[in-house]
Amino acid sequence: MDASCLAELSTKLKTLTPDWVDILSWREEWLAGYAHDYQLPPDWVKYTIWSMLAGRGAGKTRTAAQETGWWALSEPGSRTLLIAPTAGDIRDVIIEGDSGILNVIPTKFIKTYNRSLSEIVFTNGSTMKGIPASEPQRFRGQQANGALYDELAAYDYLKDTWDLSRMCLRLGTRTKTMITTTPKPVPLLKKLVEREGKDVFISRASSYQNLINLSDNFKDELLRYEGTEYGRQEIHGEILNFDDAGILKRSWLRMWPSDRPLPELITVIISADTAFTDKTENDRSAFTVWGVFNYLGTTNAILLDSWAERLNYPDLRERARNTWNDLYNEVKPSIFLMEDKGSGISLRQELISEGIPVTPYNPGRADKIQRANVASPLLKDGFIWLPESKKQPGKFMSWCNDMIEELVVFPVSDSDTHDDYVDSCVQAWNFLRDQGYLRSDLKVYDEDDDEYVKPKKQRVNPYGA
Repeated sequence: MDASCLAELSTKLKTLTPDWVDILSWREEWLAGYAHDYQLPPDWVKYTIWSMLAGRGAGKTRTAAQETGWWALSEPGSRTLLIAPTAGDIRDVIIEGDSGILNVIPTKFIKTYNRSLSEIVFTNGSTMKGIPASEPQRFRGQQANGALYDELAAYDYLKDTWDLSRMCLRLGTRTKTMITTTPKPVPLLKKLVEREGKDVFISRASSYQNLINLSDNFKDELLRYEGTEYGRQEIHGEILNFDDAGILKRSWLRMWPSDRPLPELITVIISADTAFTDKTENDRSAFTVWGVFNYLGTTNAILLDSWAERLNYPDLRERARNTWNDLYNEVKPSIFLMEDKGSGISLRQELISEGIPVTPYNPGRADKIQRANVASPLLKDGFIWLPESKKQPGKFMSWCNDMIEELVVFPVSDSDTHDDYVDSCVQAWNFLRDQGYLRSDLKVYDEDDDEYVKPKKQRVNPYGA
């Protein structure tokens, strides 16, 4: 730095108020004295999102407190949203924790703290407001300059929380977002990683990089999981392979070529997972439509349609009727499958009264994971097909993507309770297996096998677009 720059800097420092001197000293003490390289902030002129993917004990909470504190103190009158899985997490970890905001930011700059509202007001007029991811509707009406998403991969309603909270970031000329999380294979993180170097800056760290600040017994716990997939995720902060994370693997889904005629269908089955009560206002109703057909000496199933939406009862009933009345490759559905419990009972009874023969499905005492495990051999052995896109050869149709992403991370990703597609698909597959349509113990022939006979009537594939 030349003499003129030093003189200019010296002049500016002399004009600073005592508060600004204390703020800058506090900031410098963290950045130059304590922070690891991975805890240093990005160039906020270039990036709008800083995602810190790190193992347990790597210092995520402390980093978040330091960074959001700097936002509040350096930008008078600014507003920051504090988001965590639950209200207790906001209070006990982000705000009041040992590495939380109240224990990191100099107390002289904190005017008030309302514990019941999780709200901090600073002496310069800046505010921080905590809203839990467990209550995403509370983001409506909020507005802020920035947001902290703590342990984002553990949110119950991840998509709802992300979508609604992003609409709140509309103050100032350039908003800021900080994400601190032990990574899990959830679709949102995958999309953020794909944006790395564009508008997203990613810091990565393992628990070992902050061992000096961790207890001895915690170090022993780390060694117990070293070398395991759990250790890769929780210690080293790795995002496990999305496609192989769960019970149902993406590689097991077969792709029906877009240039091949859709097969002649033996029957068409609609499988519905319904939700429309107030208790499940954040859940979606998911419908999948499957065509059963003969292929290379075995019976297979191909996805003909899928959708998932949050619908109140009248709209759900109308959508169910329309799905039943549709024709799929000139074939009308013959089976309308709906779980015989909860919200499905009322809808099933009403549809039956209208002449639609809804079939109740009772999974017994098996939980979701058990049902998925039972159905998984049907995928692994190649009996389940999804249509290929003509516009993007080698990829499934775009309307399949939401369903696929949900399938392949179940149940490893416990961050989003949207498992409605999983319920709908597994229900259909297990029903078809139980009824003898699909059998995973049969030989799957290669497409070049002499026993493959093309359908007598060549049909255009209406889904290959």
